Amino acid sequence: MAVKQNYRASGLNQTWLAETRKYLKKLDKNLENLGCTKIEFGINYNYWSGFFTAPNGQIWYMCGGENTDACNYYYRTAAHYRDFTGGRNQFDNNIIGAIR
Repeated sequence: MAVKQNYRASGLNQTWLAETRKYLKKLDKNLENLGCTKIEFGINYNYWSGFFTAPNGQIWYMCGGENTDACNYYYRTAAHYRDFTGGRNQFDNNIIGAIR
């Protein structure tokens, strides 16, 4: 996965940036192990977001905040990779259960 960075690194908290990169790398690997494809995440100013396709073909959107802790993100279904207003946000943090 190539994590896109939409803001200059100099404008971000360097500790947060390093932790977020590490978290997204782990998330990418976990999603790949589940059979997900087209995994695309980007880092923005104090949040990260992106899309991936589950093995059943459903596209999902995920977004996380300043803390990369698993309890600080949400996910929802999406119609396509530019759908920023799709399904209902889910905050139960069981993305693995949701995509199966």
